[in-house]
Amino acid sequence: MAMLDRDVDVEPLLGEDREDMAAGQHKVGRLVTARDRHPVCVDDGDFSDMAEGPIGRSLKRVEDPRLLRGQGRFVDDLAAPLHVAFVRSPVASGRLRSIDAAASRVTVFTAADIEGSCLPLAVHLTTPGAVSPARPILAIDRVRFVGEMIAAVVAENRYAAADAVELIQPEIDPLPAVVGFEDAMSGGAPLVHEVVTGNLYFTGRRRYGNVEAAFGRADVVIEGQVTHPRVAAAPIETRGVMAQPDGDGVIVWTSTQMPHLVADAIAECLGLDRSRVRVVAADVGGGFGGKAQVYPEEILLAWIARRMNASVKWVETRSEHMQAAGHARDQRVEFSAAVRKDGRVLGLRAKVLSSIGAYGIRPFGPLLDPLGTAGLIPGPYDIRDYEYETYAVATNKSPEGPYRGVGMVTAVLVHERLMDLIASRLSLDPADVRRVNFVKAAQMPYMS
Repeated sequence: MAMLDRDVDVEPLLGEDREDMAAGQHKVGRLVTARDRHPVCVDDGDFSDMAEGPIGRSLKRVEDPRLLRGQGRFVDDLAAPLHVAFVRSPVASGRLRSIDAAASRVTVFTAADIEGSCLPLAVHLTTPGAVSPARPILAIDRVRFVGEMIAAVVAENRYAAADAVELIQPEIDPLPAVVGFEDAMSGGAPLVHEVVTGNLYFTGRRRYGNVEAAFGRADVVIEGQVTHPRVAAAPIETRGVMAQPDGDGVIVWTSTQMPHLVADAIAECLGLDRSRVRVVAADVGGGFGGKAQVYPEEILLAWIARRMNASVKWVETRSEHMQAAGHARDQRVEFSAAVRKDGRVLGLRAKVLSSIGAYGIRPFGPLLDPLGTAGLIPGPYDIRDYEYETYAVATNKSPEGPYRGVGMVTAVLVHERLMDLIASRLSLDPADVRRVNFVKAAQMPYMS
């Protein structure tokens, strides 16, 4: 991979070069200076009022004008001679028997094609007791959620690729699926993974203070339950990846929030030296956490580019996003609080259930929401005696990942619902209940 000056970037051909592409002049790339790439940062930034330094001042944003003028460069603005589409599972759980691609008349890759040259996407966990099976880049003999990738189709444009996908017939024998907490955790439930006992990726328990004593002093015990549904990030720009071979390496443009971790995963899965993999995060049209993980599409596009020795591109459809991009939350919390008659919370217990889906994600595995929510439940309230148990549950759904306020949103619902239940039960003003439980200024710095 050629070394470049610090202010120079390699980009694939953009809009003005597509006519050359159509004519068969498949150039690899061109040099773009930092001034070309981000002209507003050079020409429009006015820092004349910052002679005394930026600290303590309100700073003007310098990144907006370029985007407002339509000068942003997103993955779908990049030109490639080949486009990829995916055959995805239509069922939540099933045995994959065969794939009939004879009618498609395009290049099709399945798990058999990438075996040995593209490793599954592994999660390297350090939390004791947590398990997270490696995720196949393409389904091998089992499908575990609606939208799981079964095959990749390569064609001259995205429309031809999409049409070819419709002609490919995977033979799948449906199997019982587990989609709810009770289904997954009940005795004798079908296992999402044979190696995940009881469909539990992780079970955690923590205790702070003397919870039993706190409940012994209570005037009343308040119980409740909060359920947060599954959500998707749904940014304006869906996911997109373009990959280009580069000597014995690869360059990947992807709409991501963590390009370095994507590069690490590509190098690991493809058996490349890390220095041979370059990942570029172009302008990103919204992420909100949904693009803060490594996806198998990023790995597979890099593999296809190297295999075909050509630039390839994939842009996610909205329906693909809702099915197969990272979901979040999907939690239920059962709680009980030991409360004095003045509304003061003496102790708190919580049981957190999180539907993680069919796989843990890289790099976080199945632990983000289960640990985040459980640890944040006390919130801004002075609750010293607290214990929780948290369960990361394997289900036949799209893998769960980060979304804005990881863990916090469900936790806030719990502690604020608790305050309202206390007020209702004891006929107190909800504001007074919160006031008596807030961490006071005199307690700062406060260790929760």
